[in-house]
Amino acid sequence: MGACAGGITLAAYVAARAAARDLRVNTLTLLVSVLDVGELGETPLGLFATPSAIEAARKKSARAGVLDGRAMAAAFAWLQ
Repeated sequence: MGACAGGITLAAYVAARAAARDLRVNTLTLLVSVLDVGELGETPLGLFATPSAIEAARKKSARAGVLDGRAMAAAFAWLQ
């Protein structure tokens, strides 16, 4: 099972193994793993991940030293 960035990494690993004809993995469970970001604007994440929103989050976290957990929790709640 993979979640978030771990799910993305696991999906890439399993795909590489399948390309090498190693078919030992026959199931994969992913949680909150965005795999197709080619058209980010057409996804729920794209509603929040605008260039201006990303820049604002970077500036805020640079000032505070961290990204506020409450802001991150709110973003994940909207994605659900």
